[in-house]
Amino acid sequence: MRVMGKKFIQLFSTESVAAGHPDKIADQIGELILDYIVGIDPDAHVACEVLLNGKEVFLAGEIKCNKLDENKFKKVIDFKIRNLIENEIGYTDITWPNVKNLDIKFHFQNQSREINSLVQGIASGDNSSIFGWAENSPKTKHFPRFQFLANEILKKIGQIRKNSMAKEYHFAPDGKIQILTQGKQLVKIILCQQFVKNGNPHDDEINKKLTTKIKTEIIESLLEKYDIPQKEYELKLKPFHSGGPANDTGLTGRKLMVDTYGTFSPHGGGSFSGKDVTKPDKTLALFARYIAWQVVEQDWATTIQVQLSTHIGQKNNFQIWYSANENAKKEKIEQWLNYLSDWTFTNVIDFLELKKVKFASFGCYGYFGRTEKTAYWENKGLPPGFLEQQKTAQK
Repeated sequence: MRVMGKKFIQLFSTESVAAGHPDKIADQIGELILDYIVGIDPDAHVACEVLLNGKEVFLAGEIKCNKLDENKFKKVIDFKIRNLIENEIGYTDITWPNVKNLDIKFHFQNQSREINSLVQGIASGDNSSIFGWAENSPKTKHFPRFQFLANEILKKIGQIRKNSMAKEYHFAPDGKIQILTQGKQLVKIILCQQFVKNGNPHDDEINKKLTTKIKTEIIESLLEKYDIPQKEYELKLKPFHSGGPANDTGLTGRKLMVDTYGTFSPHGGGSFSGKDVTKPDKTLALFARYIAWQVVEQDWATTIQVQLSTHIGQKNNFQIWYSANENAKKEKIEQWLNYLSDWTFTNVIDFLELKKVKFASFGCYGYFGRTEKTAYWENKGLPPGFLEQQKTAQK
């Protein structure tokens, strides 16, 4: 195909954002609040939204927690938010003017009695249709290789900002990355990165040296580590100084694709951040990932996409759809899905140990393709009940 005399070339893109991106700060705060509340009461219900703008942090949503001391809650969360922004993410008065004078506002209300009554038991707290995805790529945790790479590059930059190499790069907390590919070939990486002003990356010569340094010391090491062989590709560095919530409003739930599989799979649900485990947008997304992950781990398929759907008050019998590669072992896959289709919401929560998870650490760099032991949706084996069923069927 030719377009205006040129050969048409298709390029596929995916992206991720840094921990200091305004939307990701909001997501981390939402999960931080969730962790605190369920730490007091594991059966609490939480739906928290966060908005950051200038020097204001606006917290709102619904909570059902009988053991919550409101005054202590506000004091502790105020401290935790400031610690997250200044110490863990690393904003200063240079990269976020007035960061030490943030105005944190609390506007929570009780969860409605109607919704609370529907989820007792435990049942789904909402209607939802969500997706799970996996590919046979053990080095990148059965996760899309280039989305994994995007997350890891930004994670590495975040680590550098906190160690002895920080002065060599002049990285600031905000950033975004886009990766362009053609088939399995990496073509171009566009890194939009915030820098402290004395880094002066707008100078052409400094930009060129910094680009080479990032490519050789960060990206190449990750390509080698995760066995992503590549030919020549371009790294385009797009520096900026004025970033963060001082210049860009942050809001929970605006980076759903970054939370999941990038552009490699539909999302289908709502925000994960600040939502307790009765919310299917979060719980069923983690369950769908576990289902898909097991399919490729057991070598029943090389690529699979799973959809789960439920409605508010539903306790079991999830609706399931899937699509796998042409040579997939469909009989095995359907035995697996059929076994899981009768699980209750409680089965999912208990098996994946979701009430034990501290979700704040998953508020940036995605919930999947993670190596943490508490990412149970990526570390659990097949359920004993399914293994027993398979043994019985073979007799």
